[in-house]
Amino acid sequence: MTFDLADQTAIVTGAASGIGRAIAERFAAAGVDVVVSSRDQEAVDAVAEDINDSGADGRAIGIECDIRDWDEIEALVEATEPELGPIDVLVNNAGASFEAPFGELSQNAWQTIVDINLNGAFNCSRVVGDRMIENGGGTIVNLSSVAARDGAPQMTHYAAAKAGMNNLTRTLGYEWAGYDVRINGIMPGLVLTEG
Repeated sequence: MTFDLADQTAIVTGAASGIGRAIAERFAAAGVDVVVSSRDQEAVDAVAEDINDSGADGRAIGIECDIRDWDEIEALVEATEPELGPIDVLVNNAGASFEAPFGELSQNAWQTIVDINLNGAFNCSRVVGDRMIENGGGTIVNLSSVAARDGAPQMTHYAAAKAGMNNLTRTLGYEWAGYDVRINGIMPGLVLTEG
């Protein structure tokens, strides 16, 4: 079944490469105006330019944003709405990890991965979700991982953060259903991206 997404506006975090880039490209092909976002302005500009040069029905703009920083997310929303209109879809795709035995994980390493993968999804969902509620609804899609369900040796920090994201997805789905904000999660397995 195909859903008509034309004329909607979406923000995709972590969209400079990999899964996020593919999502942004597919959105634009379906007529969605899309914000390509990551921490690297040059990279998001290049992706947005490629999308705009592709002949897709939706337009793309690149906006740099570190999802660990609440002020940057607010600035992302403030830059999006005048350019593309109210935000209909948020894809919390930005993530990071590295392999390390649990006994070698420092507090800083743990905190960094939890900040990006779980706290970043919380931050974006709060800031963008509040705007969706004001505008009468929207959709949030959280990109988790099968590691959240199955565990991942050498990646305890990542698996724990993604498991937290899964529960955030379920719980927020119940809580915001009354505001017509739909929350869904996707748990990909191994995907051969640049990362």
